[in-house]
Amino acid sequence: QSTDYVVVGIDTNGCQAQDVVSVVVIEDYTFWSPNAFTPNGDGNNDFFQVYGNLEGIKKFDVMIFDRWGEKVFDSNDSGFQWDGIYKGEPLPPSVYVYIINAVFLDGHRDELKKGSITLIR
Repeated sequence: QSTDYVVVGIDTNGCQAQDVVSVVVIEDYTFWSPNAFTPNGDGNNDFFQVYGNLEGIKKFDVMIFDRWGEKVFDSNDSGFQWDGIYKGEPLPPSVYVYIINAVFLDGHRDELKKGSITLIR
C-alpha cells in the first residue's frame, strides 16, 4: 500500500528535524505467457513459463493438461519452467491447455487465466 512515513532526525546537540517521505506503490497485476515453445535444447524458448510481476505474487498455481484432459504438469512456483516432459518422457508436439491462478501480495486475486500452449518439436 502507498504510505507516508514521518522521518525524524536528532543530532548530538539535540536539534531535531523531520520530514515526510511518501512511498507510492504502483499496482502491477500483470503476468503473461507465450503461446508456443520449442523444448529442443537449443537454449531458445526451451520452456513454457510466465513473465511479468512475479515478485508481486504471494500464491500461485499452474496446471497443464493434454487434449484428453490428463494433467501433465502442475506447480505452485511462479518461477516454474516446464520443459514438455511428462513421466520422464518428452510429450509429442501438440496443443496443451493451462490454467493459472494467482494471488498478489496485497491480496488482489487475479482471474483464472486459461489458455493454450503449443509444444513444437
